[in-house]
Parts: sequence; C-alpha cells; structure tokens
Amino acid sequence: MSQIIVVKVGGHATDQLTEEFFEQLRSWRQMGKQILIVHGGGPQISEWSAQLNLPVAKINGVRVTSSQTLKVTQAVLLGLVQPALCRQLSAHGLPVVGLNAGGQPVLVGDYLDQAVYGEVGEVTGINRDYIDHALADGIGVCAPLAVTKSGKNLNVNGDVAAAAFRDQFIGQAAGNLRSVEYGTCFSNVCPIPDGNCFGA
Repeated sequence: MSQIIVVKVGGHATDQLTEEFFEQLRSWRQMGKQILIVHGGGPQISEWSAQLNLPVAKINGVRVTSSQTLKVTQAVLLGLVQPALCRQLSAHGLPVVGLNAGGQPVLVGDYLDQAVYGEVGEVTGINRDYIDHALADGIGVCAPLAVTKSGKNLNVNGDVAAAAFRDQFIGQAAGNLRSVEYGTCFSNVCPIPDGNCFGA
C-alpha cells in the first residue's frame, strides 16, 4: 500500500499557498505517495457569519455552531473554500478529488457536547473504502464536516479532523501529518522552510 500523507491547510493559508507547496505535492506523488488534504475555513466562516448577523463565538477554542451557523459553515467550506483549493491544485497540473462532492460521508461523528457547542462533532470513524478509492484517482481534498449515524451534519474543528485521519486512517505512531498555515508548510522533511513535523 502507498504511504499516505495527511496535510492540514488552514483557512488563512488556502489563498496563500506557495509554488513550493505545489512542488512538494508533485514530488510526493512522483514518489508514489497518496495525499489527503484537510482544509479549514474558520476566517471565511467568521466573515460570512458576521455579514449575516450571526454570532461568532468560541468556547475552549471550539466554534459554537447553531443550526444557522452550520448552514453557513457548509456553504463556505463546500461552496467557496474547497472548490477554490481544488482549482488551485488542478491549475498546477495535480489530479484532485473533492471528497465531499462524492455524495458519501467522509467523516463519521457524534455530538461533542450539544448543550455547550451546538452542532459540533467529534470524529468516531472514517469512510475508509470511499477514501481508498478516491485517493487512487488523485489528491483528496476534505472539509472538516462529519455525519452522524442518523444522518445529521456536524461541524468539526479542522485540526481535529486532520488528526483523526492520521490516527484512524494511517496510525498515530506511523502517520505523517503536516500542517500548513499562512502559506508555510510545517515539516522538518519538507523543503518549504520554517517547519515542524507532526506525527512522523
């Protein structure tokens, strides 16, 4: 099985990705590695929520998500952030698969604490078969959204989602998790400067 690298791209970084970032992805693919990108979108969600006069609040670093905010979150992540990221990858000649557009849940979850956080989830599993199939076709791009067993959609923190892929899909000890914020790839084996490697 090909080694899988999980890359977390923060919401701030989605429009600040450097040529070195795309070259690194290309290099990994040439080495036979499969790549799964988990993207955030916090700044964009906050901006759109404010424009719609929805409260923007966090408790313990977790975005409080009402049913209205969840709709905004889905619209921003799936209608703005993910398509823009996929277009960037495609423009650099990289094959890409938007995982959330496949009509199947990617992350399985349950409520973190509905009374405190609202429509926020913790990850309880991943759709392994679907992801395996998708990564065989290109770089997978995933939004941090989970679906409960009863079909409810939940917002998930992007870092939590990326770590869940590392832990459940790759294995906590052996997994490679790299985080990209503000256009910088944090990895001590990545040629993009200023890095720390998570999970390797």
